[in-house]
Amino acid sequence: MVRYEGVEERRKDWMTLLTRYDTETTDRSTLSNLLESIIQTDDAVLFQVIFEPRSDWSPKAQRQKGRLKRGVHTTGGMIARSVLDAVVGVSDEEKQQRHRGDTPEEIGGTIMDSQVDGQRPGQSRMGQIDMKNPSHTYNVSLRAAAQTERTAKNLQDSLNQMSGKFYSIDGKYLGKNENEYRRMLNHGITYPNGFEMVTRRKSMLVCNTEELANFITVPSIDALPKASRGGTGGKPKAQSALTSPNEKVFKEFSDGMTIGHAVTALRDDNDNANEISAIDSVNQWWHEIDKRDALALSAGDLTHHYVRAATTGSGKTVATLNDMLTTHEQLNGPTILIDPKGGEMCRNYLRCHRTLFGDLDDVEYIKVPEENGNIPGIPFFDLRPLTRSAGRERETAIQDLIDHYFQLLRFVLGRETVDQAFVANEILTNLIKGLFDEENGSDYFTIGDLLDAARDFQHHGRSIENLEEADPEDLNKALPPAEDEQVRSFLKSHLEKEERQFMNTTDAVLNRIRKLKERDFIWDMLSFEVPEEHWNDEKDWYDREEVPMLDLKNILNGNKVLLMDTGNLRGESSEVFTVLFLSHLWTSVQSLWTPSGDDYIANVIIEESANVARNEIVYNELLPKGREFNLSLGLIMQYPEQVLGEDPRSNRRAYQEILILSA
Repeated sequence: MVRYEGVEERRKDWMTLLTRYDTETTDRSTLSNLLESIIQTDDAVLFQVIFEPRSDWSPKAQRQKGRLKRGVHTTGGMIARSVLDAVVGVSDEEKQQRHRGDTPEEIGGTIMDSQVDGQRPGQSRMGQIDMKNPSHTYNVSLRAAAQTERTAKNLQDSLNQMSGKFYSIDGKYLGKNENEYRRMLNHGITYPNGFEMVTRRKSMLVCNTEELANFITVPSIDALPKASRGGTGGKPKAQSALTSPNEKVFKEFSDGMTIGHAVTALRDDNDNANEISAIDSVNQWWHEIDKRDALALSAGDLTHHYVRAATTGSGKTVATLNDMLTTHEQLNGPTILIDPKGGEMCRNYLRCHRTLFGDLDDVEYIKVPEENGNIPGIPFFDLRPLTRSAGRERETAIQDLIDHYFQLLRFVLGRETVDQAFVANEILTNLIKGLFDEENGSDYFTIGDLLDAARDFQHHGRSIENLEEADPEDLNKALPPAEDEQVRSFLKSHLEKEERQFMNTTDAVLNRIRKLKERDFIWDMLSFEVPEEHWNDEKDWYDREEVPMLDLKNILNGNKVLLMDTGNLRGESSEVFTVLFLSHLWTSVQSLWTPSGDDYIANVIIEESANVARNEIVYNELLPKGREFNLSLGLIMQYPEQVLGEDPRSNRRAYQEILILSA
């Protein structure tokens, strides 16, 4: 407890003025210092002003002015002065001074005080007594309660600036004073006791109307210093960008993925700030994320996605680990990390998770590829999740998979290389449609099946010169077994081309397939298939117990942390794997039912993501549409301009999407 008491320079100086607000040399509010002290602490603080009208003490004021004329301040002093005057006598000048009018200087009087150097209106005791307006004053108790001793002591001098020339305010630390606290709860005034009545320090203040207004009037936000404006709850446009947000704002960002502490005019980011990596104990970590100024993003906030950009060595990895730990603790849904650096990040997360949560039951760690060379099974050319689980139209689902395949090709071969061979792309598109034919095709196939179809088209098609004279058996060998006449007609039209032109075009088709074989693990992933007997019609999903695959259904419907360490792959191969995984993830979130609670989010974090962010699966699908499926994408990079790469013109669209996240 802190009680603000009135301190008199001499006895009876409670009759004089405190500092008046309109005589301040700055535009600061009288409560500025108090408000700053409160904002700078995480503790709860209660400041209370209790007042009551004081009976008219005008007769006392007149008697006091009479004493002051004789150069004394108390009744005892008056008696002593009378005795001294009788013995020594009084000079004519002194007699004249004692009998001057009582008009205060503010309206023309010239009363002087021995402590006043020169004639300044309102500065003498006698002048201040009249300006105090004895008929309209109040008994005032000012007190504050805080959670800790340190905070309370910091509040002691927060009202000292209100002290007057003869009558001042001083905060007194009372410790845990039950009586004072009880009076605070009961809205009682602390009256001076018998001994205090004869001292120059009183437990309450005597204020006139103007002085009281300084303690009970909520100041204009413009009258507060920069650091205090946010704490008042004023409109944002009136606050500086670095002011401390008010409690309502803090409450909106109190639960979820904790991203750090608010940097304000009161708290510099480097001032007494604990680095997460330097936290010594579990309790200290929990304390840091529970602080008042700790900012957290809710599941709803995360659906807008985010970028964490900073230079090497600035702490992105440590901050990302903290993001993951707090997301797992405070939100529902999976947290997925794709780490291509192959450093200590995944292992550090495992250690942190075990320390904070006691075990690793909710963590799945996958190294790509594994020590035996195996890779996660991810079906790519498979319509079943989209048509059977998600209920999509077959034609739409086929086009989605074709789009994803070309997105992968553009990432591996380059956009210009892929897009310039328009005819080859059309042939490849129709070959895929033929393999997915509803009558004679299949709901799933592998990249090897697509390669065989392209080879057959080239091998058997080169010998066909005239469709009307062609052997039907050769024609059927060249074309995929499709009932779709539009697909067959398009492919037939190319069989009539001149042989050299036909071979060049089909070589380009084969090149778009064989290029992926240069990365064995990518080819193996695209070769993964789940036979029909392992599709569970009741669950509308793969039979996970029978098929060794990456089961995103189990992950998306749980609260697991999935760590995918691709550090053993070379840079481009790691990025291709990430694109394939994101494609499978996008198919899965569209196909599976996932919880729709306000605190559910599937948070996918990609380290060193600048190159991956250029892919269309990211800026065409996940970023603009992921929100519908409670999907969040966290992109970690050094700076957004990395997305432009060596071809700024082609990557402009991706860069613009990243800038929107960075804004």
